[in-house]
Amino acid sequence: MLFRSSVEIVGHRPLIRENSDSHLLSAFQITCVALLIRLVIARLAFWEANPAVVLWPRGVEVLAIAKSLITGSGFSSPFGVQTGPTAFMPPVYPAILALVQSLFGLQTTASAWVIVCLQSLFSAATCVPVYFLAVRHSGIRAGRSAGWIWALLPYNAIIPSNIIWETCLSALLVSSGVLLIIRAREGKSAQLWILAGAFWALATLTNASLLLLFPAYCVLTYVSTLGRTTQRRAVLLGLVAFAFCLAPWLIRNVVVMHKFIPVRSNFALELWIGNRVGAEPGFHPEIHPAFNSAEVDRYANVGELAYMSEKRNQAIAYMRANTKLFAWNTLSRILRFWSGGSNGFLYGVTLLNVAGLAGLWVLGRRHSKYAIIYGTPLLFYPLPFYVTHADLRYQHPIQPLLAVLTALLLCRIAGQSPDNKTP
Repeated sequence: MLFRSSVEIVGHRPLIRENSDSHLLSAFQITCVALLIRLVIARLAFWEANPAVVLWPRGVEVLAIAKSLITGSGFSSPFGVQTGPTAFMPPVYPAILALVQSLFGLQTTASAWVIVCLQSLFSAATCVPVYFLAVRHSGIRAGRSAGWIWALLPYNAIIPSNIIWETCLSALLVSSGVLLIIRAREGKSAQLWILAGAFWALATLTNASLLLLFPAYCVLTYVSTLGRTTQRRAVLLGLVAFAFCLAPWLIRNVVVMHKFIPVRSNFALELWIGNRVGAEPGFHPEIHPAFNSAEVDRYANVGELAYMSEKRNQAIAYMRANTKLFAWNTLSRILRFWSGGSNGFLYGVTLLNVAGLAGLWVLGRRHSKYAIIYGTPLLFYPLPFYVTHADLRYQHPIQPLLAVLTALLLCRIAGQSPDNKTP
C-alpha cells in the first residue's frame, strides 16, 4: 500500500511506527476540508454565471480534442476546426474530458460542473501524498502541517474552478509519484520500480513536462547503487516499464503523424511565443492559435508539423540574432517562474516557494539523499519554461513538494525532533 506507515531510517535513528489508522484519519480529514473549500469557492465563482460559458474558452485545446474524440474524429483538431490528427498534447486529460462529456453532455452546464468537481477532487486528494511524504521525514505534526498548507493555500483552492486543464491532476500525480520513488528506492522489490515506471508514464501522458523526471530518478539511483546488482536491475526494469507504457502513444504518433514526437508536438510554438519580437517572460494568449484566427488559419493551411517547423525556425533565428536579450529574458522567466509574478504574492505562492526552497536547503544539510529526491523535480521540471514562457499555473505540479518542504522547515524552526510522532 503506497500510503501505509512504516519504520523510516533518518540518518541512523529509526522513526517510531505510528498507527496507520491515525495517519489515514488525519489525511482524510484534511482532504475533506480541502475539498469543501474548493467546492464552496467554485459555487461562489459561478453563483450567477454558467461555468460552461466561462470555462470553455479557458481550455480550448483539451476540450476541442475531447470533442473530436466524442464525435468520432479521433484524437484531432485542437482548435475547434477540422485540421486532422494531432499530437498537440498528450492523451490522458482529453480522454478524461471526453468520458465526462459523453456521460453528461457535450459542452453542457452539467459537464462543466462535473469537470470542476473532478478537478477539485484531484486538488484535494493531493493532501494525501503531501501528508505522507512529510510524515516519512518528521512525523505526524509535519504531515498535518504539510496537508493543511496544501489545503488552505489560496491559489490551490482557486485553480480547480479557474481553468479546464490537467494542472490539478498533474500535482496529484507528481506528489504520489515522488512518494512511490521513495518507496522503490528504500525497498528491495523490482515490482515497486516497475510500478513506479508505469505510474510515471501515466503522469507523462498527462503532462509532457514530466517526461524527464523518472529517467532522472533512474539515473541517479543507478549511479548511487554501485555494487548493488539487485537494486540496479530493479531500476532498469522500472525504466523498461516506463518506456513500454509510453510506447503505444509514441508509435501512434509515428504511424499517424509520420514523425517521431516525444509525447507532444507543441514545444516549437511555445518556444516562438517566448522568443520573438516583442516577447516578454509571461504568456501572451493573443498570439496563440487557440485565440488568434490568423494563426489558426496558418496552422490549418500548412498542417501541424509544418506549422511547428516554421515556429521553431523563427524562434531559433530570433535567439541567435538576440543572444543577450534571450539570456536576459531567460533570467526574467526564471524569476517569474519562482516568484509567480504579482499573483504569486497575492495567492501565497511566492511565500511557499521561498519557504520550500529553504526547506530543501535544510533537508540537504541533514539528509542529502532525500534532498536529491525532492530537488530533482524542482531542477528538471521548470527547464522548458525557462526558455519558453512562465506562468503561475505552470509551477503548480511541483508545488506539493514545496508544501512538504515548507512543513519540514517549520518543524525544524520549531525544534521538533524527527522521532517526535505524537498525534
